[in-house]
Amino acid sequence: MYSTHQRKTEWHYEMDRTKLQLKNVEYEEFKKFCKELMVDETLMELEIISYNFGASYAKLLGNALKKNTNLEILKLNSLRLGNDGTKFIMNALQVNTVVRVVTLSWNYIGPKGAKAIADCLKVNKMISILDLSSNDIGEEGIMFIAKALTINDSLVTLNISRNELADNGIKDLSYRLKDNKRLENLDISQNEIEVDGAKSIARLLLFNTVLLSLDISGNEIEDVGAEMIAKALISNIKTGLVKISVADNNFGDDGVKAFAETMKRNTTLTFVNMAGNTMTDEGAIAIAGALQINEILDTLDIEYNDIEDEGAKAIIDALKNNKKLGTLRIDHNEIKDEKIRAMVESMRGGDDSRSPKRRKMDDSV
Repeated sequence: MYSTHQRKTEWHYEMDRTKLQLKNVEYEEFKKFCKELMVDETLMELEIISYNFGASYAKLLGNALKKNTNLEILKLNSLRLGNDGTKFIMNALQVNTVVRVVTLSWNYIGPKGAKAIADCLKVNKMISILDLSSNDIGEEGIMFIAKALTINDSLVTLNISRNELADNGIKDLSYRLKDNKRLENLDISQNEIEVDGAKSIARLLLFNTVLLSLDISGNEIEDVGAEMIAKALISNIKTGLVKISVADNNFGDDGVKAFAETMKRNTTLTFVNMAGNTMTDEGAIAIAGALQINEILDTLDIEYNDIEDEGAKAIIDALKNNKKLGTLRIDHNEIKDEKIRAMVESMRGGDDSRSPKRRKMDDSV
């Protein structure tokens, strides 16, 4: 597929020619590409990288997607699609029956584009992973998507982080998700969520039985919000949640102690991230008590808090009786004792699960 005549566009195939990355694509050449894409039976993954894409290109691609019967993964990040370009893509995916992964981050998608996404989700039966992070969907736009999720039964993973959803948007999304029986992974990090939004999330968690992973990091739920969410995970004995991140949420020991109690009683959570809050020794000691009992937690991240020697030592001592915890992240705290610091250093490891804010902070050092 696709001729190799001289061109400015960079076309990068994987060895098996099922994956293609297009860079610096020019309009006339892209028009030819889309014409060939209509009948292609080889390509399974397409990524487009361009600063000059926009709606006119999206229209060409949309027409190709209506006829293509092989492409499964579509990566269209940072293309300046806007609302009009998003409409062309999503209208095509109402017809397309093979694409299952769609990434649309950093595309200036507002409420009108969100409505096009929602209209697609109401009829599309194939898309299982959708990344809408870093757009302008806002409170108005999430209402359309949330309503569509009461109908959609194919979407498994939704990333809608950094979209200024705020408490009202989260309230609507949480309410609508009570009727969704399919969504397993939800990222709503960095969305200006405060205590009222946390209350809505807690209500969802009281009844939801299908969510497996929830990322609320980078918000402002504070102690009150953390307590409500933690208590919900105790009350719902049918919860299936295995992974939760509440990093960078401006809560202290009261919120931490609530999650410690959850860790004592919840039987599903294997991953808890509370990095970047204001936990002191008081909260760390509560965590240590939970680790004495917990037999399921595999990863605990409490970096970038205010834990000192006493709290760190309590957690380290607790691990003598805990044989399950595989990864503990506790560095970047206020630990002074050299022996305790050495033990903390030895505990680094595991996959990089820090919140985006903390990862960026680390990488800049």
